[in-house]
Amino acid sequence: MVSDGKKKLELLVIGLDGATFNVVLSLIKKNKLNTLKKIMEEGVYGELESTIPPISGPAWASFMTGKNCGKHGLFGFIDYDPQRYDGFLRGSIVTSSSFAGSTFFDILSSQGYKLGVITTPITYPPWMINGVMISGYPCPRTEGTYCCSENTQIEIKERLLHGREKYASTEEEISDAFEITKRITKIAIELTEKMSLNSLIIVFGSIDRMQHFFGISDRSEGVTAKCYQLVDDQIAQLLELAEKDARIFIMSDHGADPYPRTVFNTNRWLRQQGYLTLNEHRSKAFTVFRNFYYKYVDLLNITSKRFERFLLVFDKFKEKASKASGIYIESINWKKTRAFRYPMPATQTEGIVINVKGRQEKGFVEAGERYEELKEEIIEKLKLLRDPNTGKNVVETCYKREDIYAGEFIEKGPDIVFQLTKPYVAGDGLSEILTRMPSSNPKNLQIVHSMKGILISKSPVMKRGAKIEGARIIDLAPTILYSMGASIPKSMDGRILYNIFTDDFRGGRSPKYHFEEIEKRKNNLQLGRREEEEIKDRLRELGYI
Repeated sequence: MVSDGKKKLELLVIGLDGATFNVVLSLIKKNKLNTLKKIMEEGVYGELESTIPPISGPAWASFMTGKNCGKHGLFGFIDYDPQRYDGFLRGSIVTSSSFAGSTFFDILSSQGYKLGVITTPITYPPWMINGVMISGYPCPRTEGTYCCSENTQIEIKERLLHGREKYASTEEEISDAFEITKRITKIAIELTEKMSLNSLIIVFGSIDRMQHFFGISDRSEGVTAKCYQLVDDQIAQLLELAEKDARIFIMSDHGADPYPRTVFNTNRWLRQQGYLTLNEHRSKAFTVFRNFYYKYVDLLNITSKRFERFLLVFDKFKEKASKASGIYIESINWKKTRAFRYPMPATQTEGIVINVKGRQEKGFVEAGERYEELKEEIIEKLKLLRDPNTGKNVVETCYKREDIYAGEFIEKGPDIVFQLTKPYVAGDGLSEILTRMPSSNPKNLQIVHSMKGILISKSPVMKRGAKIEGARIIDLAPTILYSMGASIPKSMDGRILYNIFTDDFRGGRSPKYHFEEIEKRKNNLQLGRREEEEIKDRLRELGYI
């Protein structure tokens, strides 16, 4: 508990990784989330549109920078190179030096605010701000690299915020996740008081992890519901740090939907349409290898920690074998292939890359007019694609990348981006266009990320009890800066959410802007091979790679 005399925060931003109104509203009706209910009654709330794709890596980068993926450069947790045919197999893990652009807390820091940035994703390695930063995931479980501050030292060894390497049981892992959630709150409170912080940005990751393994059930006795209730309790404690006039933002980077039961195998469809040509002998080897993996895992579908560790080892073997043998690369005849898939895991978003002469090593399609025509052609066919068993559309929306991305790093994204309708998720099979679960979901993951996150905000300068529409995650950075009277970089793609504020506040405050050089931050700390493998293990568990 915090005494009234200790209330100092002018800004409190709380991130709930993966939180969805599907669960929040249901639990509020059952009087299980009283803190969030009160804030919604006294402030504004609405769905928050994530990035395309709604993967935590690019979503949190857009949250921090107010920029689209083409401008900050992240499209997933792996730094893919679509010019390479095996780019998604050989990419490196993204870090804080992988994305470009100043964050809103860099800007607040430079304009005199003293901040705590606690376990916000994509902040490893941490960098210096006016205050303190403790890295969020993805990061290794090593000592001495989590915290960055001029004024304070934190014994991370005694207060691990990212879990242990191994757990003896599922119950032990759940218990540790809940304890870490409490520990994050405790550290945030201690640092706010010790360092006299006036702004706090803090992210809880336990909701997303519990949803991946236990689904989005709102049953009060369920693990996911208990996690939401625990986080609601932490929010109540953090609110005690805030001044009466504080700007309070509670948000999530994406939402969650139940894991689809049907897989759309993009490369197989491209082959059927004549855009992808296989090397028959090698493609059969790839299919046998892939089917053996999934069928073997199905036979051993045991829900135990020992099995999970075995599956992780098997997953690493599969990935390394694919790299070493070239089994995926050699299964496709690239000299006769016009288009191929660009995977965007853990979502219902998928990409397609055109095999362009002069861009890819064995490019087949002429750049220019033919390239543009082929994109249009593939998009039109995707829009017409129907499931022969149901007659329903498989694809919900399709885009050329220039329709949704812009900036220096647009070339890192796929040429075509499409989103599947709810019953479908993308896969890598070559034998059939549509395959049924559970054989393609060996980790028994329960959800995929959705585009609909949450936004709940409260302040005397904001409307009361209002539901808002049209908010996007890239809008939060400029909106937060505007609410604090800070200058906004002109390079931000997000817009100020004027509709959350009272007429009096909007009438009395005009936004201030400044020019910003969009650069990646430099640091000398590089991930070692062991650290990178450790991070990849954790991302594999959640289906992110």
